[in-house]
Amino acid sequence: MSTKKQNKIIETKEGVLRVEWADKHNPRLRRVDQRQFDKYLLSGHITEEQHQAANWYYRLATAALATPHVQSQMGKLRVGTGNPTISNKQAEARIVLGKAEKHVEKVVSILGVQVIRNVVIYDESMREQSRNHGIARDKSMILFREGLDALDPIMAKFSY
Repeated sequence: MSTKKQNKIIETKEGVLRVEWADKHNPRLRRVDQRQFDKYLLSGHITEEQHQAANWYYRLATAALATPHVQSQMGKLRVGTGNPTISNKQAEARIVLGKAEKHVEKVVSILGVQVIRNVVIYDESMREQSRNHGIARDKSMILFREGLDALDPIMAKFSY
């Protein structure tokens, strides 16, 4: 019998959850149907390794402050007068994000980088890819898978 704990999927009417282990004795639940790449994992369009690469890329973009933010519609936007400051972690994440995208561009194509960016960061579906960017859905999915496969071997090398 294996001593490795399995990540079990739990489906509820509110959503799909996965049991993950924070450490040896502490399980936690993570919602796994919120973003497009989560839905592609559940429907079998991408593998678990590709999903991990998409999560890594999303966390990297979040750390680099490259993800879109919801803005309030409650009046005028206030712009600060000081110079924007950037932390060392944000700067390092931006450098790693650039290197990761250059690697995907070299292995796949610039179009592969755009598909990964649009699906993972901007949460666009393959339908939106074909409508907004003129890419066929099946070609978009192939580029998405190839791009995630290209990210997989460099995740450990560029951990931040």
